[in-house]
Amino acid sequence: MDFRNDEMAIKNSTVVQSILLAAGSESESLKRIAEKTQVDSRTMKILSRIALIYLPANLIAVCVPLLSEKLNFFQYISHNKKHY
Repeated sequence: MDFRNDEMAIKNSTVVQSILLAAGSESESLKRIAEKTQVDSRTMKILSRIALIYLPANLIAVCVPLLSEKLNFFQYISHNKKHY
C-alpha cells in the first residue's frame, strides 16, 4: 500500500511541476504583452497630442480663407446694389 501511495505522490508532483512550468511560461507571455501594450499606449498618447494641436490649426487655416471670401462676396454685393 505504501508503494502505491508513493507512486501517486510522485505522479502528482510531476503533474504539479508541469502545471507550474506552464503557468511560468504563461506569466512571461503576459508580461511581454503588458510591456508592448504600455509602449503602444505611450505612442497613442503622443499621436493624440499631435492631433490635438494639428487638427484645430488645420481647421482654422482652411475655414478662415473660405469665410473671408464669403464676407468679401457679400460686401461686394451690398456695395453694388442698384437702388430703385
